[in-house]
Amino acid sequence: MLTPRETRSREYLRLDGLWRFRFDTGEEGAGAGTVERWWMAPLAGGREMPVPASYNDLVTDPAEREHVGDVWYQRDVLVPASWTGRRIVLRCDAAAHRGTVWAGDTQVAGHAGGYTPFEADVTGLARGGEPLRVTIRVGNELTMSTIPPGVISTAPGGQRAQRYFHDFFNYAGLHRSVWLYATPPAFIDAIAVSTDFDPATGAGRVRYHVGTAGQPLASAPVLAVHLLALGVLPFAVSGASFHLLPVMLRNELPSQRALWVALPLLAGGLLIAAGLGREAEPVVWVGAAMVACGLAIVLFEVLTLVVRAPRGRMLVASRLGVSLSCAHVIAALCLGALIFAHDTPFGGLSHGRWLLIHLHVALIGWIALLILTVGRNLVPMLAMAPAAPQRAWPLEELALVAGLWVLLIGIGTRERALTVAGAIAVAAAIGRFGALVARVARARRGPLEAPLVHLLVSGFFLAQAAGFGIAVAAGADGTRLVSGYVVLLLAGWAGGVVVGHIGKLLSLSLWVWWPPGPRPKQAQLYARRLGLAEAGAFAVGVETLAVGVFVGSASAAQTGAVVLCASAVLTTLGAASTWRRRSLAPTDELSRQAGIG
Repeated sequence: MLTPRETRSREYLRLDGLWRFRFDTGEEGAGAGTVERWWMAPLAGGREMPVPASYNDLVTDPAEREHVGDVWYQRDVLVPASWTGRRIVLRCDAAAHRGTVWAGDTQVAGHAGGYTPFEADVTGLARGGEPLRVTIRVGNELTMSTIPPGVISTAPGGQRAQRYFHDFFNYAGLHRSVWLYATPPAFIDAIAVSTDFDPATGAGRVRYHVGTAGQPLASAPVLAVHLLALGVLPFAVSGASFHLLPVMLRNELPSQRALWVALPLLAGGLLIAAGLGREAEPVVWVGAAMVACGLAIVLFEVLTLVVRAPRGRMLVASRLGVSLSCAHVIAALCLGALIFAHDTPFGGLSHGRWLLIHLHVALIGWIALLILTVGRNLVPMLAMAPAAPQRAWPLEELALVAGLWVLLIGIGTRERALTVAGAIAVAAAIGRFGALVARVARARRGPLEAPLVHLLVSGFFLAQAAGFGIAVAAGADGTRLVSGYVVLLLAGWAGGVVVGHIGKLLSLSLWVWWPPGPRPKQAQLYARRLGLAEAGAFAVGVETLAVGVFVGSASAAQTGAVVLCASAVLTTLGAASTWRRRSLAPTDELSRQAGIG
């Protein structure tokens, strides 16, 4: 068992000092403290006792010095807020001669042997930024198997005494330090070194083995990332692609029915997230197989549109941009499977670096690239603003892809210069798109709507994420910086841009597929006010969550999460309102109902 050491990935708190302390009565493990459950509340009726120390070397009352049975130690410790999402361990270096440990109201460890350490994983009980009550019951009874050996004798009056088979006093208590320490979800738990010598050649050989444990993909942040990245984005992006790309690439889908086959398969993303949370590997692989099949259908349909797109005619979306986005979908899916298949670091990179590469391929190579390709003309169209100027080559898309791969190489090789250069190139490419959005906001001829608000706010989140990312790439240390970066990039940028268009695209779809006869205005089908309320709640929720993660405030992060849930409810209500209006065929009735949006 390795002694805690503070490194860039491991932090510890030494809990030495004065603890609450109380003597117990009765036989070891069956005294008043055990019967009355003293660990369930602050220890009453005791005194302060230093740790580490032998309690019976510090008391002067002969009855206490010769006490036989249990004693209780207790103290409260404030878990650092920065430990949120990490593995947290409670360690006791020595409890003579038997120790039982509670974290809060839960027993987490029991150990016999007064001179050896023991520890327990308390990740599920210790919350970053909140207090944790630690209670330790120590028994000092000697047996013929303890070190030192001894037996218990009972006087006629019931008084118990130790009979020694050694020549020194039975010192007892928490003899060594108590610790609380944090590691990443995947951690080193053992190191073994062996040596060998070959007399014939005079050569020596040193072998070492580093044992690892834990589930690097089962932490709460990774679970949350996959719930959004695989539970929401594939549905939204695939649905939008099936609706928009045929118009933008000027040809028809090979099969309208393919969408209805692909969508249930994409629900496998929810299985992946659930499997990661439950550490259920078969569930993850089933979900991955479903998502792979669903994306294969979507990619076939989309790439067929690209191949069939007419040459020599102006297209609303770049064929090259759509193709490169599809390629990054495949790369992200393969990377995710590769990372999950390895329990230990591989390819010379840690799981953390592979996850960062996977995240950037998915969010920038797939989502951001598709947004730039489609949004260049879609955003002005939705806002009824002047169209973007024509161009011979998709330079923004090419610059984004080039910057992304420079960034990925920098992450993989740990070259800060490449990482920073790639990050700046990506930010510049997306910044040009942001300038387009700002121009559209000024030149729009219609009322302000949620998709444009989401684009503007998402640009603000992306700028913050870029600042965090460049700071980390330049050498700034801190888990909270990385966590804030992921929140802003995934939820604020990718999630906001994609989810923010759901209501508008649904109303457009209903308008396009309206049955023959009188057709209402598209604006009458769109729940505009609900959309704006959702966009505002989303902006407040993401910013509050990101601030809470960055400053280590659990309450702020939870508040942000609650507000985000409220924005999701508003999105659902807006979509339901639009869907309900599909049956209101008479135009005058639609006009009357439009006021509720």
